[in-house]
Amino acid sequence: MVLISCRQSKKLALRWDANLESNLFNKLCDELVGEILVRLPTTVAVRFQVVCKRWYSLISSPYFIGRFRHLRHQHIQSTSLVFRFAYSCDFTCGSGCHHCQHSHFQIISNSNSSNSLLRKVYGESAFHLSYLPCSPIDLQALRLEGSFAGLVLCSCITPTNTNTNTYKTDYYVSNPLTRKWIALPPVAYDVNEYVSIGFICVPSPVALDTKFMVVRLCSGRYEFTPRSCFKAQVFSSENWQWRTLVVSSLLTLEQQIGGTPLVAYRGMLHWLNADCILVYDLLNTPERFSRVIHLPIQISPSNIYRNNCFGVSQGCLRVTGLSGEDTVNRDPVLDVWELEDYDSGLWNLVHKVRLKNLIHYGFLENLENELPHCFLVISLHPENGDVIYLRLHTGVVLVNMKSKIIERFYPMDDMTGFCWADAFHLVDQWWPTALSLRH
Repeated sequence: MVLISCRQSKKLALRWDANLESNLFNKLCDELVGEILVRLPTTVAVRFQVVCKRWYSLISSPYFIGRFRHLRHQHIQSTSLVFRFAYSCDFTCGSGCHHCQHSHFQIISNSNSSNSLLRKVYGESAFHLSYLPCSPIDLQALRLEGSFAGLVLCSCITPTNTNTNTYKTDYYVSNPLTRKWIALPPVAYDVNEYVSIGFICVPSPVALDTKFMVVRLCSGRYEFTPRSCFKAQVFSSENWQWRTLVVSSLLTLEQQIGGTPLVAYRGMLHWLNADCILVYDLLNTPERFSRVIHLPIQISPSNIYRNNCFGVSQGCLRVTGLSGEDTVNRDPVLDVWELEDYDSGLWNLVHKVRLKNLIHYGFLENLENELPHCFLVISLHPENGDVIYLRLHTGVVLVNMKSKIIERFYPMDDMTGFCWADAFHLVDQWWPTALSLRH
């Protein structure tokens, strides 16, 4: 096969003369062909699996994937923040309704690197999940529920019986880079429950399959009584079914924060509550929370319900909270705490930012007018501990907490509904995380 490379519309085009294939390229041994293919860009190598059976066999082999990763392991992987915003069809039905919203997704690159695979596939800011097997109406109601190892978990709540007001939740695990997906068995949706979702997976060493688990931790929507036991629904890709568990805690929770994502860290899931974090080791102790990590006493339990953000940054757990004399959006002061010692539960205050003092270099007309209307912490930066993402009244801003500068502004229609839990980071994989296509 004779390969001729050329540039058309800034994309790599490849042509071959099939008549010369048997005389030239086909005479090369598999080892040499593999060494040629392993140096292709990731997106090109993935597409070239469909060229012929020989190339598919070479590119999908564990040796090729291991070699592919080895050649790129010294390169810095880029990450992107994907978040959902929604336009309500009927503002009279209330902001809590998931069935009346048109979901739109936006992607923000966490670096200026032109090597971001997601940016090459989706463009500068566009992101969509239209490749999923959903109807147009269901696609409008899609929500992001989690991300891990380059995969995303999304959900769609649909009615099963309008007369009895019953619903079901369909979950999909997909790789946005390859656009391959898996549909999970649906589960019932209870309108009287808040559900915190956890998503964790263990990539296979040979990268031919990925095991994953999804956890639905349920708490009462309007229940504020102390509780020490919670219902959990756990899905495992190994047995392909949901099972219901009762998860107990040694600590009785006076207040429970439902509907927030469970953060995966050190192979376990972490559930943020009013004054503590419950650690759920679903692989070893699935019927109880294995540990309680108390939050800093400076974080008010009442404030943790509003502008908190919980996640992993620079390899450590972090949580945000508000402080100051007036914390009701008049003069908010944002504190960022880091779990300095995971074993001892020691926290350290790493940033303290008075939001009205941020420098925005003309990005915003009036910063003080932005804060009282809408202020949400939507995400920490996974690699840069000085950066945080905030939702203001007119858009999303990237804030450098060390320099106190708003470095980027991403405008958004102020009539959109926005759920901060629908924001997750995707890491570019040098080789796409595989899914066994069981659907």
